[in-house]
Amino acid sequence: MTVLILTDLVKDTSSNSEGERLYIMLDQSISVNKEVTLSVGPEVAMSSSFLNSSIGKLIDFYGLVKFKALFKFQGSSNQFQRLVSYISRYSVAHHGKLN
Repeated sequence: MTVLILTDLVKDTSSNSEGERLYIMLDQSISVNKEVTLSVGPEVAMSSSFLNSSIGKLIDFYGLVKFKALFKFQGSSNQFQRLVSYISRYSVAHHGKLN
C-alpha cells in the first residue's frame, strides 16, 4: 500500500490544476490495482473543484466499486464525512447511483 500526504503533493486544495496533480499521483497506484491511502492534515479543506478534478475523475475513470476498493483516506472525522458526502453526491449526479 502507498501512503500519500496531501500537503506534500499539492500547493493548495482549491484549484482544478492542483486537483489534477493529485489525480495523477493517485492514478499511479490505482491503475496497477495497488491500494493507496491519502493522508490529509486536520487544517486542510478541499474545494469542490479540487475534488472534481481528482476524486471525481478517478470515480469516472475506474468506477465507484474499484475506487472504493483501492482508495483509503486518513484525516479528521469532519473531513471524512465531507469526502463521503462528496462521493455520494458525485456518484448520484454523474452516474445516477451510489455503486
